[in-house]
Amino acid sequence: MSSNLHGLLGLARRAGQLVSGDACVRQALERKQVRLLVLATDAAPRTKKIYRQLASKAQVPLLELAVREELGALLGMTPRAVVAIKSDSLAGRLLECYRAEKSDQPDGD
Repeated sequence: MSSNLHGLLGLARRAGQLVSGDACVRQALERKQVRLLVLATDAAPRTKKIYRQLASKAQVPLLELAVREELGALLGMTPRAVVAIKSDSLAGRLLECYRAEKSDQPDGD
């Protein structure tokens, strides 16, 4: 994961626009507060399936960015399988950075 993505996730946390942990993320989804879901690449298959369904139902984009340990560490927390971004602007910037990073990668990766 690029330093830009790290920085934006950290900014979301410091701004109070990041929710983590299964119960808190689900509650934010129910309240329609989530603008972007970030799922750990090494989350359990069942967790991935559940959050893909929840994201689809809520019509929220979902990114798989980092392993649980890295996701938690960059937020100053224990390992995290899922986090949610509540800010429209931060979610948009994260998506832009993610897409730019993916388009810079050579084919076949």
